[in-house]
Amino acid sequence: MNLSGASVSCPVCGVPLLGKPRYERVRVCDDCGHHMPIDVDLRIKGLVDSGSFRELDRSLQSTDPLAFMDEEPYREKLKLAQATFARGDAATYGRATIHGHPSVIFVLNFAFLGGSMGVVVGEKLARAADLARTEKRALVTIVGSGGARMQEGLLSLLQMAKTASAVQTLRDAGLPYISVLTNPTTGGVFASFASLGDVVYAEPKALIGFAGPRVAAQFLGKPLPPGSHRAEFLLEHGFVDAVVPRHHLRSAIGLTLDCLGSGIDRQRRPRQDSGPLDAIEPWEAVQIARDPDRPTSLSYVEAVTDIWLELHGDRTGTDDRAVLAGIGQIEGQAIAIIGFERGGEQDPIDRRGGRPMPGGYRKAQRIMRIASRFAIPLVAFIDTPGAWPGLESEEQGLAFEIATTMVAMIRN
Repeated sequence: MNLSGASVSCPVCGVPLLGKPRYERVRVCDDCGHHMPIDVDLRIKGLVDSGSFRELDRSLQSTDPLAFMDEEPYREKLKLAQATFARGDAATYGRATIHGHPSVIFVLNFAFLGGSMGVVVGEKLARAADLARTEKRALVTIVGSGGARMQEGLLSLLQMAKTASAVQTLRDAGLPYISVLTNPTTGGVFASFASLGDVVYAEPKALIGFAGPRVAAQFLGKPLPPGSHRAEFLLEHGFVDAVVPRHHLRSAIGLTLDCLGSGIDRQRRPRQDSGPLDAIEPWEAVQIARDPDRPTSLSYVEAVTDIWLELHGDRTGTDDRAVLAGIGQIEGQAIAIIGFERGGEQDPIDRRGGRPMPGGYRKAQRIMRIASRFAIPLVAFIDTPGAWPGLESEEQGLAFEIATTMVAMIRN
């Protein structure tokens, strides 16, 4: 809210912002799409169903266990931040619903000591995950953090293991965990619970990385390539499922919960009788299957699903686009989807004619685990001449990944 009456302009394109719908609602420039900092209350308001959020443990406060001294005492910094934001620490969490789905929302406020994770942030995340588990709710975390809080020393580093364990317990219970990475997300927070979502979204151009570009550049003695440590870089390398503008996050999270399920019973539409199929001669069927202009896996997916959310990456550094992966719904039934996608002549993406490399098989295994954990059917579209037999595939363990994919299919 601008109480001074002064004009407010976008720091990127310079366009005046006051009165613009997206800026007023979620602090996004309507003209260039630049995402500006947003306070916790406005962030939550833009995500949850109106009036549904109930905050918990608002006043839980950190102490100064190490009597840490910098330019000013840590205790004084804490007092100032607590007075400024009227909360005990950087984390805010509570119950809410998102498109009707019972959820627990956890938000880190970067403006509160850089959104750093100390004992209280770790405790609140653990409580949020436990609440989601015991009440069978989805957990949604919105992260903006510089990492572990150095003023709490080893106690802050211990929160990495504590929070990772907490969300894994939730995952083991078969409940959805969605992680949203905002600008910036670095250090021990990124290297713990923030990376472990069943689905990971990021806001456009958000700075994301473990060391951060300045630290990495100091260590290497040279600047990093432009665009590294950004959300789009993480998407390209398979660590983020989608880059979602802030004004679309509520819809994206709601649709994801529709597909993963969170205790909401949905009314299925009656099936439509497509009528008998005309008899097809065997050789005619072979010719249809070999037709270079036949539909691709993506064509079938888009034709048969009511909701389709493509997920990206194997979480080990690649996103093999020869393999299509995601979650969706058909007539109210949630499904997981794997497809070999060969692409078409107009497809700008190199899919190698639907020939997967090892990362493609790891990507498929990830979707198999999601289908198993949420007890939803897995649909596979097979249209491939076989695995990519190049040297890179051999270097990355092609035979091993094919074998482990078969094991994953059997076990899941």
